[in-house]
Amino acid sequence: MGPKKLASAQVGKPTREKIALEMKKEILRKYDGGKRIVDIAREYGRNASTIGTIVAMREKILATDAAQGVTRIAKNRPGILEEVEKFLVIWVEEKQHAGDTVTEAVICEKARALYADLR
Repeated sequence: MGPKKLASAQVGKPTREKIALEMKKEILRKYDGGKRIVDIAREYGRNASTIGTIVAMREKILATDAAQGVTRIAKNRPGILEEVEKFLVIWVEEKQHAGDTVTEAVICEKARALYADLR
């Protein structure tokens, strides 16, 4: 009897890597600058169809004003959450520049306070 096969997750099945919104906008700027989709795909190490999809979703991507690091655009997400995220990113950056340690619990507490203030 031969060796047992491992589950696909254990074998090293590639996982999808999300592309941040900032990177998508950068890709669109390069495409608008005259670069070909294939060249952009090669530069970012992505499939050309992925870059083509980003180009096809141009209007939606450019119209989105999301917090830094956002990778997905949710359809039914309230605008107040976008505002909370923006203020939270600014607050965390200020704390880090001041040399303060910021834990997940502190971030959650601040997010709740911001949400309450914005309502």
